[in-house]
Amino acid sequence: MRSCVALASKLRYPDSMRPRAQLLGDTLVGPASATDPKAAFSARWRPIGSPVGAMALLQVAATLLFLCTPPSARAQRRAWVARLPTREAEHTLTNGDAASRERAARSLARRGAQDGAVSALVRALEGERDPAARASILASLAARSDAASTDALALVLSAGTATERLLAARTLGAIGSPEALQALIDALSGRRTNAAAEQGLRLAGERAVPPLLAALRAGDARVEAARTLEQASARGLRVGLVRSALRRAATDPDPALREAALLSLAHAARPEDEALFISALDDVSAPVVLAALDGLHATATSAAWPKLTTALAGAGETDRPAILRAMLVSDPAAAVSILLRMREGHDEAQRALALDVALDAHSAELRPVYADAWRADERSLEVASALGHLPDGAGVTLLAGGHGRLAERELAIALRAPGGKASASARRMALRRFDALPRPVALDLRALVRDPALLPELRSELASDAPPRRAQAARSLAVLGSSRGLPWLLEALHTETSPDAFRALAQAATDLGGGVPSLQVAAFLNQPGTAPEAMALAAQAPNALSDSWLRRLLRRNLRAPQPRVRAGAARALSLMRDVRAAPSLVAALRDDSPSVRLAVASALRSFGHASSFPGFTTALRRELDERVRGMLVAAAAAEPGSFDQHGPEVLRLQMTPQGQAPPAGLAADVLLPDGRWLRVSADAEGELLVPDLTAGEADVRVRLATP
Repeated sequence: MRSCVALASKLRYPDSMRPRAQLLGDTLVGPASATDPKAAFSARWRPIGSPVGAMALLQVAATLLFLCTPPSARAQRRAWVARLPTREAEHTLTNGDAASRERAARSLARRGAQDGAVSALVRALEGERDPAARASILASLAARSDAASTDALALVLSAGTATERLLAARTLGAIGSPEALQALIDALSGRRTNAAAEQGLRLAGERAVPPLLAALRAGDARVEAARTLEQASARGLRVGLVRSALRRAATDPDPALREAALLSLAHAARPEDEALFISALDDVSAPVVLAALDGLHATATSAAWPKLTTALAGAGETDRPAILRAMLVSDPAAAVSILLRMREGHDEAQRALALDVALDAHSAELRPVYADAWRADERSLEVASALGHLPDGAGVTLLAGGHGRLAERELAIALRAPGGKASASARRMALRRFDALPRPVALDLRALVRDPALLPELRSELASDAPPRRAQAARSLAVLGSSRGLPWLLEALHTETSPDAFRALAQAATDLGGGVPSLQVAAFLNQPGTAPEAMALAAQAPNALSDSWLRRLLRRNLRAPQPRVRAGAARALSLMRDVRAAPSLVAALRDDSPSVRLAVASALRSFGHASSFPGFTTALRRELDERVRGMLVAAAAAEPGSFDQHGPEVLRLQMTPQGQAPPAGLAADVLLPDGRWLRVSADAEGELLVPDLTAGEADVRVRLATP
């Protein structure tokens, strides 16, 4: 401690530590003097009697003392702070107004002795009627995770609102005592409480396995117990006891229980489960058969082939895709022969089904099916992507011989596919073909195949006098995906004045993880045509969360007249990780535009545990749009953090306005299924290429952009 006191005492002697004191003075008080550092330091610290000077000095001294305190002493101090008297907070919990009660509940999450704080929170919960205050009490009880609150939480789980039930169930799961777990087991059989109870039991982990096994053997919640054990199996709880119980349940007379048990086993399927899955193919319940096919997708061997062949002969349209996928696992060569026969027939539905199954598999054995579809010019870009995934590079060699209308696009998509191994000569040949195309198209395709030689050209294009060329270079840098281009984009943004070019530059910089302060892009933040890109760019600036003006602007733009601006504000709040904006986003779930609600739901998903936000459950029940509802369901229990919005797929759009040829630079707003809006410009032929979409997501909404 001696060195710490000596360091603090040096604040009286600026000559002995001028560099350190000057840094602290610059940070807390004002700018330094460039002429006389000693005089600058003295001037900054002389007005010690003023509130600013005194507070600054106290802050420095407190910081130095904290840094010099050993970790053990800090832990003792935290323990001492936790024992501070909390009578005022406990009194406010029952006598203050709603806002004061909410603040008092939050403070008891970290202050006061454990027993006293928990008792006060439980007493307050019994009589509290304000939803926000009740949510704060439940959150504080969750932070305490004390078994003394079990009875009160069990009551909330049975009679509270949907949000309160979820908070109570998760808290009971975190407590994990036998009494808490039994309360969750009892709630499993309730129609209103089973979803929350399942989440609490999953959170409890291994501690929940014994009561779940007991519920699986007898009771009203056998199906729910099997379904919850399935989640436990997915998290690694694949002990022999659990698997034996699930195997017995898979032969139970109740078809719902059989289905749940088979799905549980399918999530962690082992070779010894194959016989059970094969026998379940004879089940009279269609959901049970589909669950068995899920298991065979991971375990099928040649032993399953006879039963799969019989099942395929009598299968309906619903079961045939799953059976064919299981056959590809059981005997790939024989399954490919069946798919080729389906392709050779004249039944268009069978031809389409065979190609659907093949495109989902991305297997080298399926190359004959891909080649047949490519020669028939059927879904050629999807087929090109599948050919590009083949590990031996043979798919790229096949595409290199094509000379159709989309031959170069197909070649570029195949070369971008992950996992493919195209030869160096095939890449050189493709680049030569790209260079023969019009320059904008060539830049797009070279970026699509990640040609590193393109970087110097794009850097020079960013300095062009023509805004369309700058915009094209920015889009190509984003598609190229090289972080080396980010400094060039940020430099170009400093001087950009064209709205069209700014949109492309900002979108590319955001995709590459860059951001700039809101002050730098203030002019574009106030223009509806550029506001979404500007908001996303400013939201990724290093100190965006401390930019109060930007945070207020984003909340205000959630109510802007233009749907694209409202959706852009939601995405920017997500990029900023501004969880304090959750109430504004939940309110925005009442927006008339489904696209805006989708963007808002996506933002709430990134915050995690969205079902704990007041009003969220009501919005989920009210939502009618299928895509928005799916995103809200995913947001309800998602963990905090960004979720994957990118994949290996490339979408090609061809815009042809009726009665006229599409002009170069025609813009379109593309709504992706994850809630992102992209404003992109077509080339001279009205073509748009949108790469890096999640696999299987081809449902986009396109409309002509408005200024």
